[in-house]
Amino acid sequence: MIHGLKIWPEYFNEIVAGTKTFEVRKADRPFREGDHLALNEWDPETEEYTGASVLVKVTHLWKDPKYVREGYVIMSIAPCSVFPYYQSHAPHSTRWEGAV
Repeated sequence: MIHGLKIWPEYFNEIVAGTKTFEVRKADRPFREGDHLALNEWDPETEEYTGASVLVKVTHLWKDPKYVREGYVIMSIAPCSVFPYYQSHAPHSTRWEGAV
């Protein structure tokens, strides 16, 4: 499942840079390991989306009330890329050479 979520610029930039590898969220959705988060940058000052987004995969969930506030979840996240799929499944003439 893909969950579309707002994210403030400071946290968005940390995720894109690879320095933030987790998300803390209200457990108001059925988050599960293996899900994807479509994180859409939201500017709280203008109250508008910036147009930037990133797709990450949920690799682990913590819900244990001994460590996580009730009603919240902590998710380990990892970056995603569609390039490996397209490189291996697209016809040779349309492959994106050098994609990372």
